[in-house]
Amino acid sequence: MNQNWHQGIVIGIAFLVLGGGSASFAQDAEKVKETVITSKRFEYDAKRNQAKFEGNVVVVDERLSVRAEEMLINFTSAHEVRTIYAYGDEVLIHQAGRSAGCRVMTYDVEDGNMVLKENAWVKQGDNVLRGELIRIWRDSEKITSDSNVTFRIYMNEGEGGGSILPSGN
Repeated sequence: MNQNWHQGIVIGIAFLVLGGGSASFAQDAEKVKETVITSKRFEYDAKRNQAKFEGNVVVVDERLSVRAEEMLINFTSAHEVRTIYAYGDEVLIHQAGRSAGCRVMTYDVEDGNMVLKENAWVKQGDNVLRGELIRIWRDSEKITSDSNVTFRIYMNEGEGGGSILPSGN
């Protein structure tokens, strides 16, 4: 397997949920030891700079996991991840302390914009944001939902509770 292509997937998947600015990205990429992607079928199209995983796709590394029925990864001509699409009856993203789900997830690495569509939700602790479309911006730590929104917040007495909202720090 082409080493540049493998590194592109590792870096792209690490960015999927972890986020962070470009300086911290380089540090985070060095910390990623192994990313394992399993599926029933795999196809790489070098002419289109595209990898497709089909059937029970599971991505696991030490900081996150993603499950989907299918995943499509588009690369630049320099073999860097450009976009990631995951779709299925329920795409699940898990990271320590938080999780998200939807039917269609798109992630644009360059602009740091993740879009969760169709029965989308983000959960941290007992707090849950639901909507038909949820946008998460990696660099600005911004999250929006503007379609059939339900935001259920549980506050711990005296502590202010946890929040799925960015800290603003």
